[in-house]
Amino acid sequence: MVSRELLEATPDPGATLVQVRGDSTSAGQDGISEAIASFAAEHRVNIALETADVRDPGGLRHLHMVVGNPEQPGASWLGEGYPGLSLDHRTEVHPWHEAADLDPRGTYHLFGEEAHATAFLDALSVYGLDGQIAPEYRTVEWFEVVRDATLFDAFTVALLCGVAGIATSVLLGARSYAVLRLHGVPPSRILLRDLGKLAPYWSAAAVTIALVMAGLLHTHGALPRWGLLLEVSLFYLSVFSTAGIAAHVAALALVHATGILPALKGRLAVRSAVVSTYAVRVPALVLVLGLTANLALSLQLLHGRGQAHEAFTEAGDISRFHFSESVDELQEQETTRAFGESLRALDAHGQLLLAAPGESGSVLGPTAVPEDLLLIVVNDTYLRRHPVLDAGGSPYGPSSDGGEVRVLVPEVHADLADVLEEEVGLWLRESWEADSGVPPRIRVETAPSQTGQRLFTYGATPLGTQSGVPFAQDPVVVAVPNGSAALHPFVHYHSYATMGAALLLDREGAVQAVEDQALPAYVDSVQPVALAAADGYREISAQVRMEAATLVAAFCVLLVTGVTVCVVYARAHGQRVLARHLHGWRFLSTHRSLVALEAALAVSFVGWAGWNTMGNLAFFETSPTAVPSGIAVRAVVLEPFMAAGISVSGLGLMLAVLALFHHRIVRETSAAA
Repeated sequence: MVSRELLEATPDPGATLVQVRGDSTSAGQDGISEAIASFAAEHRVNIALETADVRDPGGLRHLHMVVGNPEQPGASWLGEGYPGLSLDHRTEVHPWHEAADLDPRGTYHLFGEEAHATAFLDALSVYGLDGQIAPEYRTVEWFEVVRDATLFDAFTVALLCGVAGIATSVLLGARSYAVLRLHGVPPSRILLRDLGKLAPYWSAAAVTIALVMAGLLHTHGALPRWGLLLEVSLFYLSVFSTAGIAAHVAALALVHATGILPALKGRLAVRSAVVSTYAVRVPALVLVLGLTANLALSLQLLHGRGQAHEAFTEAGDISRFHFSESVDELQEQETTRAFGESLRALDAHGQLLLAAPGESGSVLGPTAVPEDLLLIVVNDTYLRRHPVLDAGGSPYGPSSDGGEVRVLVPEVHADLADVLEEEVGLWLRESWEADSGVPPRIRVETAPSQTGQRLFTYGATPLGTQSGVPFAQDPVVVAVPNGSAALHPFVHYHSYATMGAALLLDREGAVQAVEDQALPAYVDSVQPVALAAADGYREISAQVRMEAATLVAAFCVLLVTGVTVCVVYARAHGQRVLARHLHGWRFLSTHRSLVALEAALAVSFVGWAGWNTMGNLAFFETSPTAVPSGIAVRAVVLEPFMAAGISVSGLGLMLAVLALFHHRIVRETSAAA
């Protein structure tokens, strides 16, 4: 999984990433493609130009390869195909001559010594192109994938599960270890004996796994990736082996801390064993809480995406821009204006749909309007597809010939109508003035809209990411005419395009529009919103499955640590348990010390969760810019209740295990009598 995600992020982790930029005039010169091929042959390096697929940028990428050294990585990809590990993210490799008509600006991967990257940029500078070698923080290493939240949680839980299982198995064998000690076997030899017993099983498992992985790699044509898989596997093996041996040694130390005669009766050093066990149990509780909150959040996101399935299906070929790495050049004023004006032209011809949601605090700035009031900027094309109803239930039509901007205010916010009319007009004018421009004549009118309406946002967010629930409930609608002069080329059209709020109605026409408006340098493809939503739904579904499996494993850690505590308790207090049972003590009274310890842990855990939640909410209140989505806030608020449920579950597991040991003590003693 780690290797697969790494190869989805970068074609080859050993390649040097080079970003080439420049203006359209420089990029349009003849001879650049031939110069790159000559450079590769002269310096004996392989170079790949990476481009996203025009129709499926999220699931398919293209590599145009020029081979200058058959011995370097990537040389065999033209004939044998790309050795990928993902079924959802494909990579197609093409010979370099097919890149002759492509824009030479973009992302290059250089296979060879990193020093050649500087020479590569020097060679392109002859044509007026420049660029940069990606700094370390831009390159992707497999260890960064390991640190991903979901994978790291699974890794931590697996580590705790292994530690708890190994320690418990050693403690359960206290009597056999006491016999060895009685015969004078030193601790070091006992450890080597245990490891020797495990060696045949581990060797067989290692050989089996290696053969299976080699077969799978060969089947999928990814056998050249064996080195990457081996590197990642050795990392995990070393960590798990170190933790396992440390746990084994610690458990043996606890066994040896008890005298030989008490150990022959199965007794253990109670305090040390209990402290060691709770040192694993407490982190497991915290992990279970975090995993439960994450799973609850992911399930809400998954449910929200599921609710929007029909709306995305109806969207058909409506597509969003997918920007290349050269999008940074759009910050330049001249390029920005040209890009924005081209989008305005598309809007004027009815080829663009605007759906830009946001909160008033981020859109209008500090005003008398509540900062969390939902706004959505739309155009006439949006209103035709998604009618907004007036107070009487009739849909608002397109703007009149006057070109005024309409602010449709839900009846529930009717008291804000006058303020919104003034603030929206001020916001539009300031957008022009901030760029040293002269604002056009802008006329703003307000009108009431029916309460209870839910508008489809096509998944757009201010950050350009897909939103969990792509609907806005009772938003204030700022409706602008198609191609309105009120919208600024950069502040509005450019920003809406980068956040996925400026959508193209026709998929094939959109590709042609990108060519006609000279946008290929910045827009490498247009992606249907339905396809983007399907990709997002698949990713969240996979995340839910991973989080659910990790949560189950974390509960297994709680179960194993519960068993360990009960083993230590039962062996230390077996006679007392039997005596109290014979005297008619109730179960909870018999084990009141252990039950009290677990109850204190549960109360402390719930109290800590409540305190942590209050701290987070206080932070959100004092730092409005750090407030996450409403779904995430609800997950934070529910954490104390989740902690209470986890505590009850953990206590229930402990009592169930304790009951089994209780009946076992009574049964074995009765049988002996």
